[in-house]
Amino acid sequence: MDADKVTLADLFRQDVCYLVPLYQRPYVWNETDQWRPLWDDVQSLAENSRDFGDEMTAPHFLGAVVIERLQSRPGDVDRHNLIDGQQRLTTLQLLLDALQLVMQDLGDERDAKRLEKLVLNDEIARTAAHERFKVWPTNVDRPSFEAAMDDGLDAGEYGDAALVRAHDFFRKQIETWARESDDAADALQLLSSTLMSKMQLVAITLDQDDNAQAIFETLNARGAPLLGSDLIKNDLLRSVEGSQTLAAEPFYEKYLMGFETPYWRETEIQGRLKRPRVDLFLFYWLGLRTQRVQMALHEFPSFRRYARDSGLDAEALAADLKAAGSAYRVVADHNELPADPIERQCSLINTRLNRLGAGALMPLRMHVQMLDVDPAEKLGSLQYIESWYVRRLLVKRSMASTSRFVVEILRKLHEVPDDEFARTLCDFLAGQTAIASDWPADAEFWEAVRSRPLYKQLPQYRLRLILEVLETCLRTNRTEPLELTGDLPIEHLMPQSWTPQSWPIDDDAKSHDRRQASLHKLGNLTLVTTALNSNMSNAPWSSKRPALADHSVLRLNRSLVDDYAVWNEDTIDARSAELADLLVEFWPRS
Repeated sequence: MDADKVTLADLFRQDVCYLVPLYQRPYVWNETDQWRPLWDDVQSLAENSRDFGDEMTAPHFLGAVVIERLQSRPGDVDRHNLIDGQQRLTTLQLLLDALQLVMQDLGDERDAKRLEKLVLNDEIARTAAHERFKVWPTNVDRPSFEAAMDDGLDAGEYGDAALVRAHDFFRKQIETWARESDDAADALQLLSSTLMSKMQLVAITLDQDDNAQAIFETLNARGAPLLGSDLIKNDLLRSVEGSQTLAAEPFYEKYLMGFETPYWRETEIQGRLKRPRVDLFLFYWLGLRTQRVQMALHEFPSFRRYARDSGLDAEALAADLKAAGSAYRVVADHNELPADPIERQCSLINTRLNRLGAGALMPLRMHVQMLDVDPAEKLGSLQYIESWYVRRLLVKRSMASTSRFVVEILRKLHEVPDDEFARTLCDFLAGQTAIASDWPADAEFWEAVRSRPLYKQLPQYRLRLILEVLETCLRTNRTEPLELTGDLPIEHLMPQSWTPQSWPIDDDAKSHDRRQASLHKLGNLTLVTTALNSNMSNAPWSSKRPALADHSVLRLNRSLVDDYAVWNEDTIDARSAELADLLVEFWPRS
């Protein structure tokens, strides 16, 4: 390989097209971390050249790019694969195009024409439509890049894309800086000269014998670390490159392109980590396929071991990833409930498990979703999984070993026919006797719900969901539909800050101990609006009861108003038992 120090003029003056290979990730640079620091550097260089002279202004080093020259005919656009540095060169093209656009309005027309040659290739030299550009991004970024480079002023559906926003950012910065200068045209000419001569890179050109993709793997793109998913995509595409039957681009479009959407780049919480959703999905998929407990941030080495040990080729692996990705979206996202009543119940269970934070169950839930059975069979499996999980949660079993137990289930049941999976899973769960994996029986579950201080035991987001489930239990097919969105406050019917005047009590230690034990039981809790919660506050039952009657539409509160003329420790225990009955029925152990 050869390494040379180059300027932007050296890189872009000729008719050249730097092609970003498919195995590279989409454009991820942003204003805070990259665009603004780059603009600050450019502005500072231009102002130093203006104030102290060009000879007194040292060049600014932008880093390195790695390129691989491709075959081209003499007179055609000179083509290169851009192995590393695509984020940087793409951004520089957006910056140059934004400058050229501002020059057309505020600068010298000849300067604008000269600068155009650094962002567009000569039409005579082009052999393909994309060769009008000096840089051609990976597939998912191409439409938004074209929208940006076509002045970015009417980007339509791509207006929120990072590439369009980057172009807009640079255009606004350049325009503001030029207008604040004494002479806008001179300022823009100075800026153009600074970019051409003072911004320098090291261009590393690979020889034919160099392994371009292996080199890419060892180079983390400067400014934003590579994701495990980026490296896995690279590995799959490298496998395809040597195939006699598969072409990289159709392979990418068929299997991998769906993972390049903004949905998969959104951040999810995994323990103490914030991770892109695509990497979290891969974490769960690898747990499902390897039947091993995974380590976060180790997806790529785990994938390589799985690919080697399974003997699956790139197409089989990619096809499974695509299918599992679709299953994950069904399990993880429930913006709209399906019309089919069975599928609707499956969706509701998955939503509840997501809200409970049951990420450890995700590999098993993905497996259920991918079973080739009718929805009723999937519903059965999900009902057993949810009951097992919630019962353990409410009786206060340790949940630390859930991931290991899920792996054990997958190992034990992986050869079970799809149409027998639900019943086999139920029998397997029911047969657990160890405290680390058992499925609590009705009596233990009922007693825990009735007697435990669940307000203290559970995080509020989990307890709120339990109360919403109870509201569902009290509704019938004649009850008006009401969507609970998980945002109603939890109300203590007998307030935590009670006073003897409002809430009479015998003045002895035993009575006080019983009251404190009753306050946080499920029977003393309900859901109300924030306004009603503030209004009732520490009021006596004689005030709370009519307030609930007047303002609450929940069946959970209607039963309070209808059934309890007084509210004390006895009625709290009675209601706790009634609610425990409902939950035992809602989450049965079979």
